[in-house]
Amino acid sequence: MSHMAETSLKQIEAARQLAPEATACLRPVLETLYRHGQNASAAGDDAAVQFGVDVTEKLVPVAAALAAKAAKSASAEGPKTAEGPGPGPTQHTRGFADDEILCSTASPVSFASPRGKFVVHCLRDRFALESTTGKGTTTYVVRHEHVRRLLYLQRGDSNDTKDVLLSLAPDAALTVGKQSVATLLAQCRGKDKPIEIVARREMGLDPRLDPEEASRDTGEALVAMMEMASGVAKATRPKTSGSKGFAGVGGRGCVKANVKFNQGFLFCLPDGFAFVDRPALYLPFDDLADLQLARAEGVGSSFDLIVSRVEPTSGRGAAESRSQGDAFEFANISREELDGVRRYLAKNCSEKGEG
Repeated sequence: MSHMAETSLKQIEAARQLAPEATACLRPVLETLYRHGQNASAAGDDAAVQFGVDVTEKLVPVAAALAAKAAKSASAEGPKTAEGPGPGPTQHTRGFADDEILCSTASPVSFASPRGKFVVHCLRDRFALESTTGKGTTTYVVRHEHVRRLLYLQRGDSNDTKDVLLSLAPDAALTVGKQSVATLLAQCRGKDKPIEIVARREMGLDPRLDPEEASRDTGEALVAMMEMASGVAKATRPKTSGSKGFAGVGGRGCVKANVKFNQGFLFCLPDGFAFVDRPALYLPFDDLADLQLARAEGVGSSFDLIVSRVEPTSGRGAAESRSQGDAFEFANISREELDGVRRYLAKNCSEKGEG
């Protein structure tokens, strides 16, 4: 098995050099087969070894055929890459080589922002999200120095959804199509299998990512991976108790709210607000110009929270400017949450213009 897998990996690597956009998605699969094959061989599990050999032998010709097809139709334009900082023209280079990758996820990770499934590559001073489809490969690269905040959020919904929100510095936003994306949002559900990591180099892994741990938690594995990728030592979690904490009726640190036609969850954090999942938002108090409670004095079953960001300005006196910019209305929050939201605002900031 070891020799067979080693030969297969060399074949797939040769195929990837011909057409990486066609075969990149198969590499993590073969590496996982190789690793499990070695473990099965060491354990004397002949059936598992033979299964790995059979699957590997089937994947290699598939990859070679994809590479040959892509090589014939390849044009001068390479795979698209959008790299921070700042919006700009799409770059036609991946931005890093395979030998720079420390480790990668064995399978794609679900992201709500940018929307899609991406293999996550961890490098020394940055990480990359890479998605391969029939149209080619799209890669987004984020440098550690541009990471502003990493949050681990648990909604407590029926799917037991766990969110890992990563906020970028405004001038380091990714260019996704015609949009500028400054908030990344990775997600998993309670029934999903925990993320597995394929190490390219000898390195220690967080116990939450150790496949030998039988009781691994899906959400903890996701946040551990994003901590490692982003260079953040520890993700921030909602504070549900204490002087600046907010629990909410559900005890999760969030309330249900609508942004336009999208229902989501608004988390009230000691330093601001986070909303998941459409649009994914991180709104620290330092970025806000105004806060308003609307319909709070009525008799209806809900109220609204309107948050306005500071208008970006430049030039002399810009630091003192608090002019109002983009506004977000978090609507239809249950009136059961009103007293808690009021206490939270009183502890953490000044309410302005309650309506």
